[in-house]
Amino acid sequence: MNCSKNIQILLILLSLPVIAFAQNKAIQKTAAYCAFDQVTQQNEAFQDFNKRVQSQVEVLEANWNEAQKDNHIKTIPIVVHVIHDGGTENISMEQIESQIEVLNNTFRKVSGTNGDADGVDTEIQFALARKNPNGRCTDGVVRVQSPLTMHQNSERHLLAQLSRWDARHYLNVYVVRRIGTGSTLGYAAFPGGPLESDGIVVAHNVFGTMGTAGVNTTGRTTVHEIGHWLGLFHPFQDEGCGEDICTSGDRVCDTPPQTEAFFGCPQNSNSCHNDNPDLNDPIRNYMNYTDDVCQDEFTYGQKLRMHAALILERPNTWSPTNLMNTGINDESLPEICGVVADFVTLTPKICVSNSIQFHDRSLNEVTTWQWIFTGGTPATSVEVNPIVTYNATGTYKVGLAVFDADNQVDYFEIDNYIEVEEPGIGRALAFGEDFETGDFSDEIQILNPDKGITWEVSDTAAYEGSYSIKINNMINTNYGQLDEIVLPFFDLTSTVENPFLRFHWAYAPSHNIFSDELVVSISTDCGSTFETLRYLSGNTLATAPLQTTPFAPTDNQWETANISLSTYKDESYVLIKITNVTDGGNNLYLDEIYVGDGSLPTSIEDAELQAAITVFPNPSSGFLQVQLPFSASKNMSLTVTDIHGKMVLQQDFEAIEVLQLDTRDFSKGLYLLKIEMDGNVAVEKFLVE
Repeated sequence: MNCSKNIQILLILLSLPVIAFAQNKAIQKTAAYCAFDQVTQQNEAFQDFNKRVQSQVEVLEANWNEAQKDNHIKTIPIVVHVIHDGGTENISMEQIESQIEVLNNTFRKVSGTNGDADGVDTEIQFALARKNPNGRCTDGVVRVQSPLTMHQNSERHLLAQLSRWDARHYLNVYVVRRIGTGSTLGYAAFPGGPLESDGIVVAHNVFGTMGTAGVNTTGRTTVHEIGHWLGLFHPFQDEGCGEDICTSGDRVCDTPPQTEAFFGCPQNSNSCHNDNPDLNDPIRNYMNYTDDVCQDEFTYGQKLRMHAALILERPNTWSPTNLMNTGINDESLPEICGVVADFVTLTPKICVSNSIQFHDRSLNEVTTWQWIFTGGTPATSVEVNPIVTYNATGTYKVGLAVFDADNQVDYFEIDNYIEVEEPGIGRALAFGEDFETGDFSDEIQILNPDKGITWEVSDTAAYEGSYSIKINNMINTNYGQLDEIVLPFFDLTSTVENPFLRFHWAYAPSHNIFSDELVVSISTDCGSTFETLRYLSGNTLATAPLQTTPFAPTDNQWETANISLSTYKDESYVLIKITNVTDGGNNLYLDEIYVGDGSLPTSIEDAELQAAITVFPNPSSGFLQVQLPFSASKNMSLTVTDIHGKMVLQQDFEAIEVLQLDTRDFSKGLYLLKIEMDGNVAVEKFLVE
């Protein structure tokens, strides 16, 4: 069905190529594998989760009374976020409702539908939410126009920022145009993960049974994903028969073990013989990878496991109070809801003269928009998703009135929503960090949103010296999580010729199908938006052969990234970050991060010299003092050039601690001061008034 990796704190990523045949438009799925079993057996949190679920299953099994079925039924409120960019992925309400119908036919084993087969009624059902988190009437669908519909795993956090309802009370379902390269059909969050990433994501062409869904699509992709969201694994989870079918594989006793993922509709397949009685592989199970038309059952054991997960990890979602608060059981709601105004921007904090993209996410058949932007240009707009420029510093409110076809109106505003600041002064180059102090310098910030596994200084391996930094993706199981190394703001005009970024990295994949990602990006608008400078994953990230044990590089398993920043050489306030996107792979190492000039020596010692030099007063109107580190060297030199590269002063001198320059004869303007000492180089910028 879809390849998934799942664990207690994770996203289940699915990666099956989909080939559409022109003759019958059938969907042919080809083999792909997951490495969940490689990771989970080493993860204590995962093992603890399974123990707790199994204990709860035993309690349920001992007390389950089939005669009191109505007492067991759990209803899950769903909100569908349709993320589109004006294309066919903006699916109809009818297509959404067809998927809800499939879910209920499947999970409730409704007689007369294709969900009625040899499986069980799971006594779990689903309904579109009828109230939003603020208690306003809704049809359970949010439509947001955004390029994020071309969804990348590294942008998972942006998808949640764009539109997300409280995951303690709703199942968030995102429908997008494409996931990754298009080979992924969907993915889901396993119980116990971070609330901000909880939910499932599904491609529009496999969502529901009509509209943009293929003619042979039966909605089973979403069934499969919600099965993961409810705590189910694949029947072949550990890629082997296992010793105990109750504690290996999918951890469900009545699901026959299966050695590996099977595709198509294999008949009479029996890859394991350690179950008693010896049954064929569960090719008809919804959690398998067999074709949709073959799948038609959940087992009784899977049913109990799903209920156990709901009781342990999602107790509020199906509670009577929540069903009233989300409108499922509120009979007082009107059949048709009025419009509800709502909006968001992903960049509420910007620098002066920059622009912001606003996204409408209003509810219930809006036909007309009227925006009000205090302090913005334009000050008003009737566009769905306007772009607004702010030319003065301050904090500003934004308001939106929306109308439906009957001219009913709703208004929403946020005070002090937009913060506009002056850009600061970037740090002069060069900059270098080799981590040889055994810790991060004060100039580096580590962003770790999930407060879990992140970048750390390590003495396991180093490009040079004793220390580097690494992130342990092998146990970093919150798949799709971004852990960022944020460098200080830089003034790239402080280089003589060609600014560039350099670092060394080492990585070995733990599986040939999936890979962690390394993304290097830059911002010229105070960190509001970023452009990608370098993207490394798969073969471009690997510096060593596949390794299923924790990776530690040898001296010859390091690669060097030299990234030109010349496009940004006129920018005086840029922010650079290096981001790890975990996919449960292996250790990733970085060492000797350097930002400087391509025409100058680039050793870490240059950066240490740079940090030791102080120029004052700056600006200068008479004399300039240069504070130098004490050195016994007899070979120090100073060169001053103007902004056009013309040399105006060159001087050799013996080691001193303070050097005084007479700038009274210098023309007004910007100058670059270059110090060379013991083969190392530093550059400072100063202004003559």
